[in-house]
Amino acid sequence: LEGRAVVTRFGVGNPAGVARTLAAAGARVVRDVPARDHQPFTRAGLERLAAGLGEAEALVVTGKDWVKVEGLIDFRRWPVPIVVPELDIDVWQGAEALLSLVRDSLRPPTDPACPPS
Repeated sequence: LEGRAVVTRFGVGNPAGVARTLAAAGARVVRDVPARDHQPFTRAGLERLAAGLGEAEALVVTGKDWVKVEGLIDFRRWPVPIVVPELDIDVWQGAEALLSLVRDSLRPPTDPACPPS
């Protein structure tokens, strides 16, 4: 995305965090389409969005929004690529301790009144 003009439409609780990540990747946000968390997409709304893409080279949405969009778009007529950024997390210190905590939280609670079957 470095140097590319993009339009964003994030229906998430913290869109600023996603926008910062895009900026760090070098994307140039030319328009942000505000959306509420969990706001649905409609065909009419997507048509308005497509008409307002202007100079954008891509539309950027979250994975959460992509699952709502992909069944509504006629990709033969959609004017730009749709980019769905993925987040990877690298833990530099304490990875084993973190993994242990996650595994412990996934174990069923032990209840002395309910022995395992």
